[in-house]
Amino acid sequence: MESGEFFARTAFYFIDKLYYPRFRGGVNPILLAEHSLSPKGPDGLYWFQLTMIEFAELRKEDLALLRPYLATSPNRFCDYTLGNLYMWRHDLWTGFCLYKGTLLIEKEYERGQYCFLCPLGEDFEIAVEALEEFCLAKKLPLRFFAVCEGAERKLASRYPHHQIMANRSWADYLYNLEDLRDFPGKRFQSKRHNAERFYAEHPETVFHEAQFGDVPRLEAFLQEYIAENQGRDISLTEMALSHEMLLDPSSIDSRVGYLEEKGRVIGLSLGERRGDTIFQHIEKGS
Repeated sequence: MESGEFFARTAFYFIDKLYYPRFRGGVNPILLAEHSLSPKGPDGLYWFQLTMIEFAELRKEDLALLRPYLATSPNRFCDYTLGNLYMWRHDLWTGFCLYKGTLLIEKEYERGQYCFLCPLGEDFEIAVEALEEFCLAKKLPLRFFAVCEGAERKLASRYPHHQIMANRSWADYLYNLEDLRDFPGKRFQSKRHNAERFYAEHPETVFHEAQFGDVPRLEAFLQEYIAENQGRDISLTEMALSHEMLLDPSSIDSRVGYLEEKGRVIGLSLGERRGDTIFQHIEKGS
């Protein structure tokens, strides 16, 4: 993948419960208490007893539980970061469940539409079976969001009848650190010129890593940003979420940086590092 290329999320939409591998062959699945086959019912079919999992709404105090599982994610989708899950939990419902050493996450990706991130932990197959049973009990389609190539192969082999959707508007962008630092070559010419023009027009601009005592100034900048952009297409929900994150960046192991010109904050960003990748959750500039 070249630097700057969009990193598409892939969503699996599973069409019908009849395609679930474990429920082929005349089994009539219904919700009961345990996970086993009971004797034949009056209709001559086996009734399948399901184990029901429950998702708890994500709270700040749950972040420590999720952290070690998210650290094992093999992909660079921002959906598998603490910052993304925590920042958007009020706007789009997010729940989690720890099942047999595996983390399961349910997300609202559009109003009233729910999906699952790929399981992270000890047993992918057992976790997927639990999600099948959850969806059967709730009469929900089984959908996975932000599917990497490895998980895609596992799911495709399990579900021969499925639909794959990739929406470019949901994509992440992935850049090499050196490219963002140096803007080399013709490909980054416009970005390089923009940066050079900015520093020519604002020669006294200085970058700082934010400390706790800087929070009031960063809050004031966000209020100025909202006032300056009244009437433009900005999300007040996103601004409220950004404000919450700035008050306690350590909760997601993130760092905040800001640009200062003549004692005034003119831009800020908040990022979270996982492995060799920095996930930029907030960027604002006046």
